[in-house]
Amino acid sequence: MSFKILKNKKYLITGGSGFIGTNLINNLIHYSNQIINIDINKPKINSHKNFWIKLDINNYDELNKICNKFRPDYIVNLAATTDLNGKNLNYYKTNFKGVENLIRCSLNLKNLKKILFFSSRLVCKIGYQPKNFKDYCPSTIYGKSKVLGEKILNSKKYNNFKKWSNIRVTSLWGPWFDVPYKNFFLIIKRELYFKPTNGKIYKSFGYVENSIFQIKKLLISNKIYTQKKNFYLADFEPIEIDKFANKIANTFNSSKPKNIPFFILNLGAIFGDFLKLFKISFPITTFRLNNLRTNMIHDISDLKKITGPLPCSIDTGIKKTVKWINKYNA
Repeated sequence: MSFKILKNKKYLITGGSGFIGTNLINNLIHYSNQIINIDINKPKINSHKNFWIKLDINNYDELNKICNKFRPDYIVNLAATTDLNGKNLNYYKTNFKGVENLIRCSLNLKNLKKILFFSSRLVCKIGYQPKNFKDYCPSTIYGKSKVLGEKILNSKKYNNFKKWSNIRVTSLWGPWFDVPYKNFFLIIKRELYFKPTNGKIYKSFGYVENSIFQIKKLLISNKIYTQKKNFYLADFEPIEIDKFANKIANTFNSSKPKNIPFFILNLGAIFGDFLKLFKISFPITTFRLNNLRTNMIHDISDLKKITGPLPCSIDTGIKKTVKWINKYNA
């Protein structure tokens, strides 16, 4: 189906000032100028300020006023608290209370064709393969908050609400990204990245331009995917991390990353955990090291059936990302 169907439609994007939202709005403005970005943070790109409304989606009354006045054709819910620093679920209330607020606001929107909700792969701990759509195994409070959001979507209370799809974001990278994956590129550029000597590790990563293509395909799909279906947002072929790092280094004209014994990286991760207690950022922590050493491959076949081939190769994505980093983060 052609993307022409997206022309002159109304788009409500929550969290549109973030990484995915910035890229999505940058793409949608080629189809329509009827876009609203609801976010507590200002946009990364100055021209996007024309679409921005500063609002917390936990404020139901104000959110409902905007929805009823704007009457969007499509809603993409990217609003979320995504860091891992929270000590309790209330810190992450946007991830479940905000989800329910948006559902309630959407129930009476007659023009609404579809709403996409964005969850996270961290509803299950790294390395865990869920047995079915309601099998959860979070290891962080952030992950637990995303589980609550998914359970609200699938609750009997909203059984008659059928216009949504749920997307679990994996590890996305590309222009306008931030920590931790921007740091991954930067430490490779600065020749500070060392590879653990423990064999090949494969990850389901996604280049953001491909992710936006997949999102648009889901928006225009004639089918609605609700209960019993979760899409993982990633490129179709897993990335081998060492090869990925070597490609990035080559594109930066940096030295090839060097191998380092695991015990040294482990000591660095422990030191990073210590600095984190004082809110000091460090390139590696125990959580990130375990992430780096664990295969993380998700089944993307359902999404592939809808979208077909992706527009960008990994080499093209790396070139575009390196160009963006050299321009904005030199």
